[in-house]
Amino acid sequence: MVGSALMFAGRSHEAVRFLEKAIRLNPFPPAYWIRNLGEAYRLTKQYKEAITEFKRAIQANPHYLECHLSMACTYSLMGRKDDAEAAASEVLKINPGFSVQDYAKTLPYKERNDLNCVVEALRRAGLR
Repeated sequence: MVGSALMFAGRSHEAVRFLEKAIRLNPFPPAYWIRNLGEAYRLTKQYKEAITEFKRAIQANPHYLECHLSMACTYSLMGRKDDAEAAASEVLKINPGFSVQDYAKTLPYKERNDLNCVVEALRRAGLR
């Protein structure tokens, strides 16, 4: 999907437009599209919009690990420590052996700063 590729390529503002359109045109968008829109919002520092999309994706798929990670990251970036820790707790319920280091290896961000931001935010949320 073009929107997701743009997001990871460091072109998040463009990604938002593509992902919003894809979701608008599909009456039943997959949860990962919604989560990716949330990620694009997070990368453009539209944190409230990101949280709204993550909640939508979790409502569609309550055990969506990556979405709970996105919530923990975004809440951490917002300075909402309690909410970030609650989201991190959900991550550990789904995957008790979760490792930030291993997860970071799976993220295809072109921009190193985007990757570092996620890693630091997840650690502040209480994940190791």
